[in-house]
Amino acid sequence: MSIGNDPTGTSKIDAAATDGLLGAEDSLAYRVHNIEKHFHNFEKWFGDALEDGGYEIAGTTLPDFDGSYFKTGEQGGDSAYTNRDGAGFLWWDGVDSWIVSAVLGTAGTDYFKRTDPSQIGAYTNEGSATGTVTSADIGDENHVADRMDGVIVEFTLTAGNEDFGSWLQVLGSDDTPVTTGSVKFDLHRIIVTDTNSTDVFIIQIVTGESAGIAAKLLAEDFDEFPFVSATNNNDSGISELYDKRSDAGEKVWMRCANVGGNATTLKFYFGIHEYEG
Repeated sequence: MSIGNDPTGTSKIDAAATDGLLGAEDSLAYRVHNIEKHFHNFEKWFGDALEDGGYEIAGTTLPDFDGSYFKTGEQGGDSAYTNRDGAGFLWWDGVDSWIVSAVLGTAGTDYFKRTDPSQIGAYTNEGSATGTVTSADIGDENHVADRMDGVIVEFTLTAGNEDFGSWLQVLGSDDTPVTTGSVKFDLHRIIVTDTNSTDVFIIQIVTGESAGIAAKLLAEDFDEFPFVSATNNNDSGISELYDKRSDAGEKVWMRCANVGGNATTLKFYFGIHEYEG
């Protein structure tokens, strides 16, 4: 292969198509893609979800409201949910029914209705809507993080008695990918907004199912880093993370210990980078 002055560019190494992160992990193209995207990429930031879990709505319908619904606010004195995968809202009508419709708070001329206190179960078609839909609980570990905005609050880690506290899930299986086509992600930065200790915290990060955490700890298959808060928490700034890449949809857990502390807390948001295939 020539890497000299080739006016056509056809034989140059930089003219060859590559698979990036879908290719072999030990290939040059894979590594270059990872490095490039770590420094030149969109960053997405997360806080604690308004409500863990959500609802999966499915069925043969017209209009099509199939998708995963997560809490985004209130309507009719109860939670309101938005379809992450397409059109549709799930909301309480303030009287006796859950509604799936194209507009939040307005049933319109083609919608689905369930007269029951529970969101889970079958919905009947109303107006010009056709078919049936069913709502099912997707499970609390599927959705635990919401994108930062003016409402979303921080995650809170609580240390043990001079030991690590309990694991806190910070990403669920439905929380990534954020960008369509992304196949991997890594935690990139963290901002601590409040602590009640200026002693050293140790933060650990592990990925995968909760049942597999113990085995990963035994195998040293996790990340950890120290954090020391400024006297004024707001002066602590943003900390860089160098976490391993994970497959989109992989769950992420964190816990902390505080040197000499007991039940001290650390509140934070975090940002991720995603990687296309």
